[in-house]
Amino acid sequence: VAGRSGPAELDVVIVIDTSVSTAAPSGADVDGDGSVGRSELGRIGFTMGDRSTDPGDSILSAEVAAARRLAQILDPRRTRLGLVSFSGGPADLVRGEPVLPNAVTRVPLTDDLAHLEEGLGALREGTPAGGTHMAAGIDQATVELLGLPGAMSSADPSRSRAAVLLTDGTPTQPFGYDRPADTVRAALRAADRARRARIRVSTVAIGSLALEAPVAAVETAARTGGAFIPVRHTAGLLDAIEEVKFTPSVRVELVNRSSGEEAREFRITPGGSWGGFVPLAPGDNTIEVAARTESGLEARRTVTATLDESAPAAAVPREYDFLGGGT
Repeated sequence: VAGRSGPAELDVVIVIDTSVSTAAPSGADVDGDGSVGRSELGRIGFTMGDRSTDPGDSILSAEVAAARRLAQILDPRRTRLGLVSFSGGPADLVRGEPVLPNAVTRVPLTDDLAHLEEGLGALREGTPAGGTHMAAGIDQATVELLGLPGAMSSADPSRSRAAVLLTDGTPTQPFGYDRPADTVRAALRAADRARRARIRVSTVAIGSLALEAPVAAVETAARTGGAFIPVRHTAGLLDAIEEVKFTPSVRVELVNRSSGEEAREFRITPGGSWGGFVPLAPGDNTIEVAARTESGLEARRTVTATLDESAPAAAVPREYDFLGGGT
């Protein structure tokens, strides 16, 4: 049994930090090859560099894996996803390489997950460089969600809008390392622009550097109605990304009132879709779902399902893959 407690349709832009620090090892076996990348020096970005001996285990790779997980658990029937990356500043201060784009739309809003996967794959293969222009990442997501001039996406004002920003640091652009307060204020002004557009921005702060002074990440989430999700160890990022919520908190219970059995493998996605597998007894079964908001509002619905034990098992339709496997 499946349903929804959130908006009918949702647009989400995933915003990924590709600054030089994301080349560093994540400390986890992100690519699942049985080994964990270690730190080594290399001439990339603003420093001589901390990068992973296995690029598949870098912080950037972990961010991409988290974006994939988020795409997998959202209801594809109701959600369009886009992808933006951000960095900014010179690619390499030592060598004076050209200034990088502050933010780039990698994939416009789409319901084609294969298109999103192509964009994530290309992003993972890139070389992290530059600083952390969080303001540009938030603004680029806002441009795409609203369909403003320069956007690659077609906006739909009937859909709810949200963004998820992943970063392993604090803002260092557009004013540089010697003006941290101004740089944070730039990010918060971008957050205010998103708030005025009714865009919830959830922020995921990854690792010790991002959590030392997470003012921009915390305030961005607070000002826009999003969630701030701290991730101390990158190995926990895939679980943490499921804590993102794009809708107000609703408690949903699904139970077979005829037998008293609760639903198995029950899940509520960040977008508000919910569902689970309800065990049936032979004959008629009364299935009830109850939803309650934090403010005390409640709704109930029932449906009768009849189990014919001689009938073959039915496969779960592909559009319900976000619930997990089963028949």
